[in-house]
Amino acid sequence: MKTATKHYREKTWNVVVGCSRVSAGCDPCYAIGECQRMSGNPAITKKHGVNPYLALVQIKNGKMDFSGKLHFFEDRLEAPLKVKQPTVWFVNSLSDMYHPEVSLDTLKRIFEVMNRADRHIFDILTKRADRMAGLSDKLTWTPNIWQGVTFEGIPENMAAGQRKAVLSRIPALREHPANVKFISFEPLIGPIPPDLDLTGIDWAFFGGESHPTISEARPMELQWLRDGIALCESHGCKPHVKQLGTAWAAANGNWRPKDKAGKDSLPWPEDLRPYAIHSLREVTPDDLSGRPTVDQPPLGAPPCSNCGLGDTLEG
Repeated sequence: MKTATKHYREKTWNVVVGCSRVSAGCDPCYAIGECQRMSGNPAITKKHGVNPYLALVQIKNGKMDFSGKLHFFEDRLEAPLKVKQPTVWFVNSLSDMYHPEVSLDTLKRIFEVMNRADRHIFDILTKRADRMAGLSDKLTWTPNIWQGVTFEGIPENMAAGQRKAVLSRIPALREHPANVKFISFEPLIGPIPPDLDLTGIDWAFFGGESHPTISEARPMELQWLRDGIALCESHGCKPHVKQLGTAWAAANGNWRPKDKAGKDSLPWPEDLRPYAIHSLREVTPDDLSGRPTVDQPPLGAPPCSNCGLGDTLEG
């Protein structure tokens, strides 16, 4: 699995690919474009005969979308066991670990690899907190497996049923047995309720929406971000800011081809710069990683253009 030299996570492990939308935070999802791109990768087609990514996307209402189908790559299952250097892995960046089409048997096989590869840290992020909670006691949670949920805020026009589902994610995470628990407030497209209880959550990262079309990018109000940071700090949850988003970058004259999402912290408001984060290695405990924290880019250093996307050869 070939990777670029710098990522928000160090490597991705896409043993399951494909997904379907569940809430406003899924729209748009970079994984749709990645699956479409991979469907035209001749190396994958040659290796598998029929490219598995072809079935994962479809045209819906004139736009590319998930088909709802998933694919399990048997040949990728043991990839982390072959990597000796302790690494932070993003698990299934092109899917959701707790998608209903991922069977319990498949989950157990994935967890067995993570349990064995305890020199690595595995970062799992989901919007399906109900299934995450329901299966938590059926899986083995070694300390190197981190569990997170996405909380995109509560936009004013969010439907009642979706609002209820989004609000249920953090309580489910608080009760989860994972040793390290985190929240992704990305894309933050609405305010964060001030009465959210973040007790027991270790850390959080915030980010404005990244979008290839500037006019379609939903803005993150900086007050939402500031309120979220204050909420985290009041609960002992360490906040980090990944990016201010495409809309902010364009509105403030900071959009450029190598930084389309406002990742460069130098132009940020002064009060937000101390929260800038370039890599999950910055929040990795040394006792879990087995090696010292590596030097990070200095404040304001040009960020990688694909942080978090896991631009692997085969996705």
